[in-house]
Amino acid sequence: MKIKVLTIYLAFIFTIVLQNIYFIGFNQFFLFSIIATSLILLEKEKRIYFLFFMIPFRSSLPFNLINIFIFFLILFTSKIKYSRMFILALVIIIIEVFTAIESNNIFDSVRFLTTLLTVFLIAKLPSKHYYISGKKLAFYYSLGFVISGLLYLIVFSSFFNIHLLFNGQLRLGSISPQLIEIFPNYNYFLNYNANEIGINSIFSMIFLIYNFRKSIGFYIFFLLSFILGILTFSRTFFLCLFVLLIYLFFRFFKKFAFFSKVIFLTSVFSMIIIFLNFFNFEVFRVIYDRFLSSSSDLRIEILIGYYNNWDFSNAFFGKGAINYIYFYNQEFSMHNGFFEIFLSYGFFGIILFLTTLFYLWRMSKNDNLMKVTILIFILSILFHQFLGSTQLIYIFSIFLILVKNLIYNSFYAYKHLTKKYLSH
Repeated sequence: MKIKVLTIYLAFIFTIVLQNIYFIGFNQFFLFSIIATSLILLEKEKRIYFLFFMIPFRSSLPFNLINIFIFFLILFTSKIKYSRMFILALVIIIIEVFTAIESNNIFDSVRFLTTLLTVFLIAKLPSKHYYISGKKLAFYYSLGFVISGLLYLIVFSSFFNIHLLFNGQLRLGSISPQLIEIFPNYNYFLNYNANEIGINSIFSMIFLIYNFRKSIGFYIFFLLSFILGILTFSRTFFLCLFVLLIYLFFRFFKKFAFFSKVIFLTSVFSMIIIFLNFFNFEVFRVIYDRFLSSSSDLRIEILIGYYNNWDFSNAFFGKGAINYIYFYNQEFSMHNGFFEIFLSYGFFGIILFLTTLFYLWRMSKNDNLMKVTILIFILSILFHQFLGSTQLIYIFSIFLILVKNLIYNSFYAYKHLTKKYLSH
């Protein structure tokens, strides 16, 4: 069984390498058929892990078709109990359908809804039939991101001088439009956005911490995630990284004396400075310029534009996650997850979302890493969209499953101890 699973993963990576490095284009229906067959051959829980491994590669895949396929595959092969979650999903479907018909933007709404409904199904998979591990999902997502990020870096070095990244003249992810110009007919090239890489980097580091091992492989993948994030010069990445470093400091060095901590941090900082100077990496200047750039003013202008066109009649149920840009006659989406949810689903959506965040925080109990993860997630969507971002929707589902595992494990431990106590 392990050989079959490993073969599927290696075949998938080999196909992506042929697409992105050797530029061998595959018929997308052929590629979809191969992946669909692989999903059928895998066992139930392994299908979900493979899906999360594929998510960082989604721009090189017919991912919309894959999403629809696995939605129906889970729906017809699992005993899902209908609950409040599906009632809420039904409300969202109704809002999207009405706004899609009015805006004539049905395809994008279907794409969004299949993503959202797939996440709902995965989060509701019953533990009695098979157990989905949140830690495993997190690991496979991180693994997929690191491999896809390295492939993207190799492609970059094929067309641009790699030193343009190390001296801050280009951001990793900012050259996607230029690559599309080079390959105008190549629709399934790894097409990463700098902010997406930055957010994926920070969550890849967090998810690897969930799967912490004292092994060289762990440290290599963690370092690669860190480097890929640095090369984006994403402001969101650096803000989230600051929070993560504070957590790591207190988690891993709390047993050390204060003097030892100072020596360690000074040594690490000195090594980073030497590394940056070796590559002529003007990282501090570039980061400083990024935080003072005019793009911050542009986001404020976008907010003002939506405010000027806002109508109280949209306050309760909004105008749909995909279609609110059309109804507000704006060119750009809202680069703030909370405002985006409010514009999409009004007070109904924002109250539901905040309630879910509060529930996750409360159920995390003494799990400080989970609380830091939720805090970083909140920080990341303050400067980035949420509903319009496939990877963030799936990342959020990992939180749901991690908390579900936490509750399930606590209940199982309580039940086991109670049974053991009563037997005596």
